[in-house]
Amino acid sequence: MKAKWILAASLAFPTAAFAVDLSGAPGFQPEKYLGTWYQIESTNPFFQRACKCAKAEYDAIDARSIKVTNTCVKDNGSISTIEGKALILDESKPAQLQVKFFPISLGGVNYVVTEVGPNYEYAVVVSPGNSPIWILSRSKELPESVIAGIHLRLVQAGVRIGDLKSTDPMQCEF
Repeated sequence: MKAKWILAASLAFPTAAFAVDLSGAPGFQPEKYLGTWYQIESTNPFFQRACKCAKAEYDAIDARSIKVTNTCVKDNGSISTIEGKALILDESKPAQLQVKFFPISLGGVNYVVTEVGPNYEYAVVVSPGNSPIWILSRSKELPESVIAGIHLRLVQAGVRIGDLKSTDPMQCEF
């Protein structure tokens, strides 16, 4: 079934119009990235393993700093929230961020926005080393054809997507 969607997306979305750039989405504008994002799919990193769905909220602190608030509904139904900070380390590469959640700080760039929709209606984040990966949306739903197109472009960029799983934000009350 997934292969059928990828084939359909390859016909519906020519890759010249869209492309995953692992060094960061060309023309990325951090101010357009601010606001709420729902996690549509992810590779389920260790720090989200007890979550069944998640959202992230980004608020500007200053020109190079963004407050990050991540919320998830845990498997037991409780809500977990953590706050952190995203830093643009190099102004010439604004899509490459260092995200820190205290007391954890991995150092260096660890969050790269590799693709955004034309109106910032979705975003694709691929961390260095291709893990973790997140597909985010401004709404709790993203059309299957859009997801299939993203999958195709990730594969074309050499990213392994076999571990991407739906995180179905529709099941969450937030």
